[in-house]
Amino acid sequence: EKIMVEKEKIYIVDTFGFLFKSYYGVPQLFNRDSEPTHLLTGFVKIIQLFQKSFNIQNMVFALEGQGENFRKKISPTYKKNRGEAPADFKSQLAIILDWIEKMGFPIVQKDSFEADDIIATLSKSYEEQGYEVYILSEDKDFIQLLTENIKILKSEKAKFSIFDSEDTFKKYKIRPHQFIDYQSLIGDPVDNITGVKGVGKVTATKLLTEYGDLDNIYQNIENISAATQKKLLVGKDDADISKRLVTLVQDLDFEIPEIGKVGKEPLSLIIEGMLHHDISESMEYLIKIGKTTKEYVDSKDRWNFKFEAKTLNSIEEIEKIISQIPDGTVVAFDTETTGVNQFEDKIVGFSFSSDEVGGYYVPIAHTTFLLFDEEQISELEAKGILEQFRRFKLVGHNFKFDKHIVWQNLKVELPLYSDTMVLAWLNSSTGSLSLDNLSYKFLKHKKIKFKDLVKSGENFSSVNIETATRYAVEDVVATLKLFHYFEESLDSSLLDLASSLETPFSELLFSMENEGILVDLEYLAKLEIEFREKIKKIEFEIYELANGDSFNLNSPKQVANTLFDRLNIEAPKRSTDEMTLQAIEEDYPIIEKILKYRKLFKVVSTYLEPLQEYGKKGRVKTTFGQTGTATGRLSSRNPNLQNIPVESGVRNSFISKDGYSLLSLDYSQIELRFFAHFSEDKTMVEAFRNGEDIHSVVAEKLSIQRSVAKTVNFGLLYGMGSKKLAITLQISDREAKEILENYFKTFSTIKDFHQKESLKVFENGFIETILGRRRYFPTQNISQREIASIQRESFNTLFQGSSADLIKLAMLKIGTTIENQNFDAKLLLQIHDELIFEVLDSEVQNYSDIFQEIMETSLNLNVPIVVNSKVGKNWGEMR
Repeated sequence: EKIMVEKEKIYIVDTFGFLFKSYYGVPQLFNRDSEPTHLLTGFVKIIQLFQKSFNIQNMVFALEGQGENFRKKISPTYKKNRGEAPADFKSQLAIILDWIEKMGFPIVQKDSFEADDIIATLSKSYEEQGYEVYILSEDKDFIQLLTENIKILKSEKAKFSIFDSEDTFKKYKIRPHQFIDYQSLIGDPVDNITGVKGVGKVTATKLLTEYGDLDNIYQNIENISAATQKKLLVGKDDADISKRLVTLVQDLDFEIPEIGKVGKEPLSLIIEGMLHHDISESMEYLIKIGKTTKEYVDSKDRWNFKFEAKTLNSIEEIEKIISQIPDGTVVAFDTETTGVNQFEDKIVGFSFSSDEVGGYYVPIAHTTFLLFDEEQISELEAKGILEQFRRFKLVGHNFKFDKHIVWQNLKVELPLYSDTMVLAWLNSSTGSLSLDNLSYKFLKHKKIKFKDLVKSGENFSSVNIETATRYAVEDVVATLKLFHYFEESLDSSLLDLASSLETPFSELLFSMENEGILVDLEYLAKLEIEFREKIKKIEFEIYELANGDSFNLNSPKQVANTLFDRLNIEAPKRSTDEMTLQAIEEDYPIIEKILKYRKLFKVVSTYLEPLQEYGKKGRVKTTFGQTGTATGRLSSRNPNLQNIPVESGVRNSFISKDGYSLLSLDYSQIELRFFAHFSEDKTMVEAFRNGEDIHSVVAEKLSIQRSVAKTVNFGLLYGMGSKKLAITLQISDREAKEILENYFKTFSTIKDFHQKESLKVFENGFIETILGRRRYFPTQNISQREIASIQRESFNTLFQGSSADLIKLAMLKIGTTIENQNFDAKLLLQIHDELIFEVLDSEVQNYSDIFQEIMETSLNLNVPIVVNSKVGKNWGEMR
């Protein structure tokens, strides 16, 4: 009986191809020196993954050769479409090549030849030496090399897959040795290889199946159909040139490197480089397997800031420390809690710091002290201490949360001096604003991770006090450092905006959140029953249209199987997302029903069920996100009250308390008024000044319906082009183009204004709202698609962001008026351009007039600002 001996395996890396995949497959990352690291991170991860799966000692890296590629002499247009590699790719590539050498892997390149030719020569040579060869690449050009002993290795997410000769036949219906001729016929537009014009994949496969190879096809040209014969004869020279271009050189003259010289843990040889570039996940892996230690890693951290952390657990000691801090001192403050619900979770302790050298932690409700006999202070003592904090300038990170926790638990209202999350948002409104991320980005400091401290299923109260002290003090020291950093680095106009607008606005949001709004639980329960009946009915109709098959309508996979496999529905792509389904909605009744079902189900799951749960506890209290959007608009969560569908009837459940009414004040077409203000278009400005309806004005001047005019007006605010307009209005591209051309003729200034604003964002790198708030955009190394997206978003930010500025100003002025005049009115909600108040019935008209005037005069535009007023006992039925 024959004994099969497993051959030793060799892995050849198509270095550039592999790195480009990594470059585009990993989100942009930077180290604490702001150097790009996403390619480095991807490279290290794949080495790590490779090590888990294969024998990493037998790895060779192939590189492009220097000088002009020999294929350029065959065809000057070869790979002409390939652009220059991005600058950050090149900078990281140089580091990677250095790392590859340090790890001891062989690197092979040869002047005038591509890495593909190096790989072809290496593969054949190693195969002859008796190895089994794996080419790590996504490039189909290597299919021509495949044999029983040469295979392609592809990396997908966290695993590898093998592509071999059998896979070639399954995918292309030809054998690997025919692949050169296949490419010679169909060409390759990516590399500017023409092939035979008019011969596609189907024809090429058919010809090769019948005649075997390119030479035999031309030898039997008279037997081929007239149309294909003509294409082949005309394209004979192109086929020959294409064949020379796609054929990989398998006998280059260079020294074949010996393999097996690399150590078992190559990453341990580049620890210094990984530390410099902050590739932390892989460092954790090396610590875990004992190739380095946490102490060594920490000692090499160039930025590691040191601080003293002290536990204060006696009232006398705390009083002594606090008494030594002068009035008006900037003090960073933070709470530790049992969770992230600002209305319900308990305070566990608090920390504070008045200098960057260190800080203090005051434990209140740790459970570990029972085991270690550690002292803590009581909530009553904490209340007395925190009353004294009102004399400091308190700085926090997401301070509104801590303010709620202290208020809910101890009934002390702490004043806010500045919030580092808000300052960071003013500095850049995109990216993570977490304290961990900002400490890493600006202070070059890696904070202790919460998940490393608190076990799954437990909360902060289970952390021992010594560890808790270190963690909590680190938070306040980092917050204080960030405050000073932004104080020095932020533009003075943005610092003014923080102190005059955003900080008092945080305080106002605290009051609004604390107040909450009443809901009618009986009404919600009835509405839920109605919706569930509608859902049941539409489910039955959907199953009938699916030939009686029932399936989970909330499972995208099951919906896709039903639509595309069982019912053979044709769609632009095999997807059940809303946009795809809307595109085919009119052609298939079942699609229309599924979309309707989703709307009904969303109302029940997102609004009706949660609102009843919240309402059982009293007034419904949402959490407003001041820094949740790039444009400056508020966001709302737990529950989200910003996007309740008007037609759902849910708004009717929000009611006023007895003796009071709900008052709604809503800016009329405010973004379009900003459009007129900034563009200074005479026709548009005049229309607003005359009190005309802008949609009707546009409709009349362009001879279109008002609804179409409305779509065009708002579409322009969002940078809508003719194609998107055609899809939205379901008209031809020509008609859409004509409407826009007529629009720009009528409102002659707008086109120039749009172009000017688009250029401005690429000159400055940011767009500025009416109050000087900035939204930054990446403007280097970006694609055409990204340029178009930036133009749209920046243009819209000008209007949406300025509208957000205006309503914030108005809210602050109204809040001050209510407080100073002692009005019996509460501001409850802000829904984009609308404010909802709860006001005493007898004062509704009086307050409405006063608030309306404030809203209309908070900014001076060159067009009038108009506010609409409505009143009612519930939000949905206001008149």
